[in-house]
Amino acid sequence: MKADLHIHSTVSDGSDSIAQVIAIAKEKGLDAIAITDHDTISHLAQIPPETGLQILGGVELSAVHRSTNTRAHVLGYNMQKPLFQDRRARIALTHLVNRERILDEVHLGLGRIISGPFIPQSPYYNHSVAPLPFSIARAAEILAEAGWEDTDGDGLLDKDYDGSGERKPFQFTLSVPSSSTQIRQIAAIVEQDMLKAKIKVDIKPIEWSVYTQLIDEREFEATCLLWSGGVEGDPYQIWHSSGANRKASSNYVGYDSAEADALIEAGRREMDKRKRYEIYRRLHEVIAADQPYTFLVAPTAVLAQSKRFRNAVVFEGGMSSRLQWIPRALQVDR
Repeated sequence: MKADLHIHSTVSDGSDSIAQVIAIAKEKGLDAIAITDHDTISHLAQIPPETGLQILGGVELSAVHRSTNTRAHVLGYNMQKPLFQDRRARIALTHLVNRERILDEVHLGLGRIISGPFIPQSPYYNHSVAPLPFSIARAAEILAEAGWEDTDGDGLLDKDYDGSGERKPFQFTLSVPSSSTQIRQIAAIVEQDMLKAKIKVDIKPIEWSVYTQLIDEREFEATCLLWSGGVEGDPYQIWHSSGANRKASSNYVGYDSAEADALIEAGRREMDKRKRYEIYRRLHEVIAADQPYTFLVAPTAVLAQSKRFRNAVVFEGGMSSRLQWIPRALQVDR
């Protein structure tokens, strides 16, 4: 039997309708599929009674790891822009981000600097991949090797990076949501340190609804994001090249790697979790080498809760308010 047990439709974040999913499955010769849209079972009512396939209903539930705060700040480079298509430039930019300063000043030391697309608590995280160090000197060496130099003495590096025959300055706009104090703090640190290496960053705060539209339409050069998710998840949505050139996909930066695609697909098929962990740890290594994002910090959550609560147990996946209660004698009317 040939089956694909993890498919999303347009009911959540998939690119194909349920009818299209079924047609594609038949075309590929599958015998069974599972449609597992995010946080909903509304798609089940849309599955026709007769399809010629064995179709399993499912759901992919989102979760936040409240005890460890499985979130991460990242700085993303739109790889559809010629400026960011040279891997050496992206590596140099990461060397120019002072993540120790971001951790101390923005997160008050509460968190960990990360080197790749998974949070440190995840079994997918490859701890053998160290974060690139903050080094203006090393960044300058890499940029010089890539052909960047200040030829006109204006204080900015320049290069003909788009094949137009004209040297242009290393300058880009960093779009950030205006409502996020933390992200604006991070952007200010990035701007200051990049200028030390003769790179000009223009910070552009944008109202949230406009910002999300800009990201979906890929109308940005660089942006700072906060990811949130579970300890284990499917990296397909963010990293597979099927979404690289598709607007409104979660592959915001247009990342396209044949090796990463192969690893993501292999991890989806692998039922042995230990083997799957090794596959995704290799994926971490591949993505870290490409630096489509500068991976910043996975902040730590600080949770305070009244002693009146009973059964306040911290599980591996965090705390569940549904399992807690307050004795009637300790309840406070408001």
